[in-house]
Amino acid sequence: MRRAVIMAIVVGLAGAPAFGQDEPARQIADAERAFDVRTSQVGFTEGFLAYAAPNGILFRPDPVSAHEYLSASRRSADTALRWGPYRVGVATSGDLGWDKGPWTYGGDDAHGWFFTVWERQPDGRWLWVLDHGAGSTVERVPVPEPEAVLVDRHAIGLANSLSDPWLEVQAMDGWLNRRLIADGTAFGYANVLAEDVWVSTLDKGPAMTRSDVLAALRARPHFSAFEPIGGRASRDGDLAYSYRHVRWDEDGVARRGHSIRI
Repeated sequence: MRRAVIMAIVVGLAGAPAFGQDEPARQIADAERAFDVRTSQVGFTEGFLAYAAPNGILFRPDPVSAHEYLSASRRSADTALRWGPYRVGVATSGDLGWDKGPWTYGGDDAHGWFFTVWERQPDGRWLWVLDHGAGSTVERVPVPEPEAVLVDRHAIGLANSLSDPWLEVQAMDGWLNRRLIADGTAFGYANVLAEDVWVSTLDKGPAMTRSDVLAALRARPHFSAFEPIGGRASRDGDLAYSYRHVRWDEDGVARRGHSIRI
């Protein structure tokens, strides 16, 4: 099931064209729906393998190769997990995208939100490179038709001072990580959250407004360390995902988890 010790944050999105006007976003939504249908037909393991990119990763709880992990695990023919896209974003370069949406397990037995990072393959297919999500303690609500979000590099305002966009993302992550350690979670994020930011945690549905996100972050313990692991940027540098180990102290107990930013 798509649950995780994870915080997912989306920042810096710009523009919301009509869904039908953005063909790459429609392709990603179609890939997500086909992924769901395939899993409903052949079960969890085979369904996830069918749509995992060669470099796809899962968190179990540390990041692992999806193909290696699923191939070595006991095959699960479970078809009770259902999901669908709610919001879709794609890089202007058309090589990287993401979507998020609701999942259910066994009807209303369990529910939550997922997010998927998609990468266009050399043959034109979209396969996922990172798939994760969280459970929810809030009431499940109906989800509207998908909404496309085209990522606009000019609106984001990347300096492009480095030749490799991924190096720039790593530098930005490093700066933010230092602020979070020095200033605390809510203060560290306060000046870098977009208005349409969203955050999902282990047992709660996503906070989808800046004020709700800040309230959620204020309730979190102070992080003590961030250790970068990996990620990548789109070809033109307007969309990226990164993930890291996170360590913190909670009620005198050392804790460890992971964080992903898109």
